[in-house]
Amino acid sequence: MQELQNRHHPIPEDMKFQALSWQIERGGWIVFGLIVVLALGGLFGHGAASNAVSGTAPLTVQYERFQRVTKQARFVVRFEGGRERQLTISEPFQLNYNVSSIEPRPIGSSSSPDGLNLTFAAADGPLTVVIWAHPHKFGVTKINIGSAGETRRLWSLVYP
Repeated sequence: MQELQNRHHPIPEDMKFQALSWQIERGGWIVFGLIVVLALGGLFGHGAASNAVSGTAPLTVQYERFQRVTKQARFVVRFEGGRERQLTISEPFQLNYNVSSIEPRPIGSSSSPDGLNLTFAAADGPLTVVIWAHPHKFGVTKINIGSAGETRRLWSLVYP
């Protein structure tokens, strides 16, 4: 008797259906395996695929592209010091994030149609600003961060 022939004794079998279900099962294994590999790579946060650096000196922004609504996001902005500096963050940042803390603290801040303007005291060397923010909307957010004529465009995908 051949393996893929239908049998009726002792139990009725539909081998065509059985072969199809085995193929679907193998496809499911492949999909779940890919999800695990992508998760380990950082597609769902914390990993090589998620970590991003936008721009080069004099203005760089380090952040995670893939974020979660339930977790704080960190934006690290580095720019040249030496004099008082102003950092402008576009309006989508204000609409989609709640700022938890900014280090070092700005000496001044204001809001404008362009977004959030932060002024930092003069520093002896390069200045590193860390912004901790909590996303409160999921989806893709496009943000512009700029200082002294330099602008960096960022995008982040916030998962529910």
